[in-house]
Amino acid sequence: DCSAEEAAAWYFEFCSRERKAADADNTRIELRKEKQNENEKEFAYIKVMPFLLTNREYVTKFIWRRNKDNSITIAVTSVGTTVDYGTNLNLVKGTMKTIFRAENSSNEGLVPQCK
Repeated sequence: DCSAEEAAAWYFEFCSRERKAADADNTRIELRKEKQNENEKEFAYIKVMPFLLTNREYVTKFIWRRNKDNSITIAVTSVGTTVDYGTNLNLVKGTMKTIFRAENSSNEGLVPQCK
């Protein structure tokens, strides 16, 4: 129960305290660059795998866009940025492509809704 903008903001803030706490076993790092657009962020994510499987590394770019119909789209794609973790973690590089789209729908009383 939230607006489309709130849902998209929660998804876009990949390294927020709330999301890190909900996913405490895995590592999330925001990669900051000198020149970066406000609607773009890069993240490194280490997914801890079960016993006998090698942990995965995902380095991704998130791009936020407000569409003409006032919906919000967030595109996520893997990038080739090299991350220095300060040690050799023996990680398998993972890739991903995602599109998240949120738009406001009818409100139930005073509670905003989105789909």
